[in-house]
Amino acid sequence: MKRLRRITAAVLVTAAVSALLSGCIGDPPEIYYSVPQATERFIQLQEKIDEVISGGATFAPPAAGQNRQSVQLQDLDGDGSNEAIAFFKVQEERPLRIYVFSENGGVFEQRAVIEGEGTSVDSITYTDMNSDGTKEILVGWRMGPTVKMLTMYSVLDFQPVELASTDYSTYTVTDIDRDGDSEALAINKSESDAATATLYNLMSDGEMVSSSAYLSKDTGTVARIMRGRLTDDRAAVFIDSTRAEGGLLTDVFTLDDDGNLKNITIRARDGASTATMRSTAVYCSDINDDGRMDVPFPRTLFQQSETVYYVIDWYDYGSSGRRSIAMTTYHNYSDGWYLVIPEEWGDGITVRREDSQQGERTIVFSRVRKAGTGSEEQTVEDFLKIYTLTGDNKRELSALPGRFQLLARSDAIFAAEIVDAHGIDINEQLIRDNFKIIYSDWSTGAI
Repeated sequence: MKRLRRITAAVLVTAAVSALLSGCIGDPPEIYYSVPQATERFIQLQEKIDEVISGGATFAPPAAGQNRQSVQLQDLDGDGSNEAIAFFKVQEERPLRIYVFSENGGVFEQRAVIEGEGTSVDSITYTDMNSDGTKEILVGWRMGPTVKMLTMYSVLDFQPVELASTDYSTYTVTDIDRDGDSEALAINKSESDAATATLYNLMSDGEMVSSSAYLSKDTGTVARIMRGRLTDDRAAVFIDSTRAEGGLLTDVFTLDDDGNLKNITIRARDGASTATMRSTAVYCSDINDDGRMDVPFPRTLFQQSETVYYVIDWYDYGSSGRRSIAMTTYHNYSDGWYLVIPEEWGDGITVRREDSQQGERTIVFSRVRKAGTGSEEQTVEDFLKIYTLTGDNKRELSALPGRFQLLARSDAIFAAEIVDAHGIDINEQLIRDNFKIIYSDWSTGAI
């Protein structure tokens, strides 16, 4: 049984290290159906790890975050050679172990061990926080079902030193002061108190300093953390949180003139960023790719039926908390596209959906006008149709008289038709330029 365990451990380490070292592009497909072949140096690393396992340890990799392998490679000391970081659990009072093996002359040696309490490692991050050439290690320890502790360690000269520790619900790494060094931003939410955001900044002399600011009260869970810039080019962190009533709100954090963390959207009298509350789950995004994060505000349109449609007004923020509109869009999430609404079209725009023909889904843009002077009645004048065509005859449908193609994919063709301008500044090129596909932004500045 012991030999089987050792062989299994060796295969796991080889697979983990090989996956980290190899780039898949250009590799022949047959290599994915064979056991990875370890080099001599990594066979020696396997032997070191086997020594730990033979003492009763088992692999216990991080459960969350981007770094989840049992064995991870990082150049911690900045010498150009990777250290191997391995995660274990043992039957002792402090059961969690993070081993650091450093390579010297092709030979790995154990250089450091970080011990932790709790049930598992939740996540791990490696980042240089003070430009000394050595990466600090940020470890999230899971203490129980709902309690997590974030501990920041220096591993200078492979001597683990705890720099700071805090309980947290989530955290991110950012450079909010734009000095080239990373800071850790931890969100701590208890059941009784308002959530706080605490920024940890490691000074060049090794001292850790921190500053905190409140998130909006009565918020639920943090849904997304985004990094971006403000209109005055200051770096900021945008935190989208759920609301008990449904929907989202956004707290925007930056640094004040003294370098302390501040929430620029929270209102003192409300204890919340009430101006950013919205009933729909639309997240912050750099919608116009100018480097500034935009906060969305859905706006309901004139209703032509029981179905409610809306456009999204996207706002930029300055460090004083003042906002300015950046763009207005109509998002068709079900068909995967959106249209930038030109400012010249004004506010009197509405939309409706028509799906009367199989394989052809249509969004109709219309202009709303009063029927006449003094009249309360309103008329709706159609001026644009955008089609999502998915049937076998989608190419023929996209080429019908009056229609022009916006984008062709294997599964769908998007086309448009200008029905009647009705005095609106509109042409084919404008629609082509303003038509966009909705892409997933899994890792673009977000957690």
